[in-house]
Amino acid sequence: MQSELARVHVLYSQVCVSLRNLFDCFLKKEYLEKNNLESIDYKNPRNFLLIEDVYYGANAINTLLTDKRLTSEQIHLFQTRCIQFFIEACDQIIQRFPISNNPLKDLGAFSPENVKKGDLSSIVPICRQFPNLIDNNNYQSIDTEWRLLRNTKEIASFSEKTEEFWASIGSMKYGDGTLIFENICSFVFKMLCLPHSSANVERIFSSINLMKAKQRNKLSTESIIGLLHTKRVITENNQSCYNFNIENKIFEKISTKKWYEDH
Repeated sequence: MQSELARVHVLYSQVCVSLRNLFDCFLKKEYLEKNNLESIDYKNPRNFLLIEDVYYGANAINTLLTDKRLTSEQIHLFQTRCIQFFIEACDQIIQRFPISNNPLKDLGAFSPENVKKGDLSSIVPICRQFPNLIDNNNYQSIDTEWRLLRNTKEIASFSEKTEEFWASIGSMKYGDGTLIFENICSFVFKMLCLPHSSANVERIFSSINLMKAKQRNKLSTESIIGLLHTKRVITENNQSCYNFNIENKIFEKISTKKWYEDH
């Protein structure tokens, strides 16, 4: 959830893993194995583990076993409240991220691993879930490229990083120089641009608050943008401000700014 990389295609599967992990804390294992995630009734006490078998966390379990000052009533109250917490946590996740009929469910097909497997024969069902991003008349051209892609052996050597993988596919050309996978790449990049969290934006606001403090409250918008870009360039190169190697092309860009000419 905190990643700045394109992760929307794995968002559904990761949320499902987190939800199943919560279910595993207080629901019977045989019940979980017999039912898919969408149909699990996590509020029905019949599906609960015995109260002493519920997983309360390592530290809590250790305290319950070793602290002799706790009465049986206190322990029972604690265990009951923990189960209520688990139910509420599941409620909150499902309210914010519905498991049933979620259009993000099928985007995992665009991960490098799944594309290389070539198991999915058509992506029309995925396209139909995003009608605002694609024209109906373009379904066949996209699907044709997808079917060609899943049978292209060359992609087996491409990067496992999603952005790099699809960038490599997007640069593939026929002998006459035309792009082979222009339509499918356009669609996939639109999908990968969908935000999977607000963490990246929140980081920018935090950085701005650190820059434009009381002592520097007259910083202009242009200066803040410049500082943000500078920070990004330095951190992307895994360097610090005191050992960052400033290339000549950066000096050339600075010297062309009108601000420096006027000052």
